Amino acid sequence: KLHDIQAEACAFEVKSTTSHHGKKVSINGEMQLESADKPLYLWFFRFEEDIGGMSIDEVVERLVTKGIDRTELDSKLSMQGFAPGNHSRREKYQLMQDLIYPVNERFPKIVSKSFKGDVFPTGVSNLSYTVDLDTVKPLDIKRYKELLCSFSGPAKKETADNKENH
Repeated sequence: KLHDIQAEACAFEVKSTTSHHGKKVSINGEMQLESADKPLYLWFFRFEEDIGGMSIDEVVERLVTKGIDRTELDSKLSMQGFAPGNHSRREKYQLMQDLIYPVNERFPKIVSKSFKGDVFPTGVSNLSYTVDLDTVKPLDIKRYKELLCSFSGPAKKETADNKENH
């Protein structure tokens, strides 16, 4: 799959941090911010360690009860260094910030259209760079809720409720 979340009408790249300051995200690969046939959004989450929060394992259990495939979740988490049984999966975090950015012509990105002929130069591979989200505007709360309501993903209502609280 090209993007982290594929919905019928759009796709999402998901980025998160536990840093208290800034909104810099790493983009890995030439295709991560390419959007072909439907709108692409970058979904940014800021977490803070909190014993009253939720662990990765607890979130996985919630998603599995909502019909998400555990094997696929565990595979993606393992690729990020969070294999089943990893102690980090039991650490608890509180969601502090939840923002969605449209990856449109105003969003800072390096994609094939950035180059002559709309193709990456021959020999360019494994492209990684940083995008400072403080330089772009996230969706306003109304558009955020509209987007989540149209998204048929597992946690749309819960995430919309969290947005109102942060």
